[in-house]
Amino acid sequence: MNRMKSRTHGMLSAAVLAVTASAASLLATPSSGITQTIVAHAQYTDIEAHANRLPDWGAFLKVKGVSDVFVQSNTGIPGASSGWHSHPGLSIVSVTQGTVTLYDADDPTCTPTIVTAGDGFVEAGDHVHILRNEGSVDAKWTTTAIRPAGSAARIDQPNPGNCPF
Repeated sequence: MNRMKSRTHGMLSAAVLAVTASAASLLATPSSGITQTIVAHAQYTDIEAHANRLPDWGAFLKVKGVSDVFVQSNTGIPGASSGWHSHPGLSIVSVTQGTVTLYDADDPTCTPTIVTAGDGFVEAGDHVHILRNEGSVDAKWTTTAIRPAGSAARIDQPNPGNCPF
């Protein structure tokens, strides 16, 4: 009898997960107007690197486990949007042309962060955000992404409702 309850509970849980996943995909905000090209991909195990050669500058990177590291070239036409999303790892982004505007899902005021050519930003894993080209020319950026091996590049997220778009 207990085995039957357990099996029914397992089936019910699977059904609830399927419905939840289906509902989440309906609320997802996919990207539009962005083309992406993978420039390089390599797999690393247990990255640990130190660079402390100057008295007023230092760097440290430590990643546990097997990681996929991608370098990607991106172009967003005017009006392009990444859609609300997150990443399973971190991304180091360098804007090379035009301007991109970032919005954070956890910012109730929907304050934009404007990043112009020659500047960049880092996106932490599991941080929900959207990137838009609100300018009148194509925006270009290069992304170096470090994420768990085999994981998705992005995770579509529902619109958090904090921005008017």
